[in-house]
Amino acid sequence: MTRIMTNQLEPGMVLDEDVRNCNGNVLIRAGTELADKHIRGLKMWGIDDVAVVSEGAAGDDSSAGTVDEALLEATRQELSDRFRHTDVGHDAMAMIFDFAVTHWARQKVQRSGNG
Repeated sequence: MTRIMTNQLEPGMVLDEDVRNCNGNVLIRAGTELADKHIRGLKMWGIDDVAVVSEGAAGDDSSAGTVDEALLEATRQELSDRFRHTDVGHDAMAMIFDFAVTHWARQKVQRSGNG
C-alpha cells in the first residue's frame, strides 16, 4: 500500500482502502480502479491523499490489484451472511467488512488464475 496525494493520482490506479468522508461514509470502495471521474470527485470532496495498491508489493500480482465490480458485489453478498450478527453500520466493523470483501475477492481472482 502506498499513500498518494490526490493531485498525483492517475487513471488506472487501484484503491487499497475505502475513501471516506469526515462522517465515515464510504465515498469510493477499496478495489476500485480509478478513472478521471473518481479523481475529479476526490478533489471536489477535498480528499488530500488516498491509499493505492503498490506495484510490485510483496504478494501482489497483476490480477490481485484489480477486482471486477461484479465479483466484489457477489463477494459482499456471500460475506453478508457471515456478518449477519455484526453491526456493519459501525465504522470499525464497516472497515473490517470492506477489507474482508476485498481480500476474499482478490483470493478468488488469484485462485482462478492459478487453477
